[in-house]
Amino acid sequence: MKAYQESLAPSLRSLMTRFRYAGMARKVVGVRSVGIRECAVMLLGRDDGDPLLMKVKEAQPSVLETYLGPSGYTNAAERVVEGEWLMQACGDILLGWLRCAGPDGHEADYYVRQMRDWKGSAEVDSMTPQLLADYGRSSGLLTGDRIAIASYLGSGDAADITLTRFAGAMPSRTKVTMPPCAPRQRATDCLDLSPASPEPRPAALAPSRDAPTVLR
Repeated sequence: MKAYQESLAPSLRSLMTRFRYAGMARKVVGVRSVGIRECAVMLLGRDDGDPLLMKVKEAQPSVLETYLGPSGYTNAAERVVEGEWLMQACGDILLGWLRCAGPDGHEADYYVRQMRDWKGSAEVDSMTPQLLADYGRSSGLLTGDRIAIASYLGSGDAADITLTRFAGAMPSRTKVTMPPCAPRQRATDCLDLSPASPEPRPAALAPSRDAPTVLR
C-alpha cells in the first residue's frame, strides 16, 4: 500500500490512508492479457460496509523497446500510467503504480486502478434536494472529514445562508470582471485586467450555536 500511495498526488495519499487492506483474489484475464498477472484487491474504509475494489495488473516493457531501445522509465507501470495521463485517456484519480512481489513470489511492475464494476453515473442536475442529499451520503470516497464537518456546522442554517449569499454574489462579480463581448470580438479583448471595485463579501462562516467546536 505504501509504495502505491507514493505514486499518487499528495492530496490523494491522505485519502488512501483511510483504507486498509482486507483481501486479494487472483483475477482471470482476457485474451489480450494472457500470461499477465492481475489481481482484485479489496480495501475497507470506516467499516466493513465501506469497501473499495482495486485492480492490480502487471505491466510489461513496451513492444517498441525492441526497435527503439530501452524506455526512459525504470518502471513499466509508471510508463503506462504517465501515458494515460498524457493522452487524457483515464478519469480514475486513483491510478498509480508500484513494484512488488505477487502471491506467487514473482516480482514485477504493477499499475493500480479502481475496479470496473459497472458503477453508474448519477445525473445530479435532475435530482430532487432529498435525492441529492441521499446521494451525497452514499458517496464512498470523500475529501475532508465528513463527521467533523457535520459536527462543526451543526443543525442550524448558518452555513446554508452563507453559501447561498456567496453563490448569489458571484454573478455580479463576474459582470464586473468580464463585461459582455461585442459581436465578432475576441474573448481576450473583453478581459478587464484593471483592479475592480471590491464586491461585498458574504458573512464569514460561523459555527451554529448548537454545534460543538471540533475543528481548530
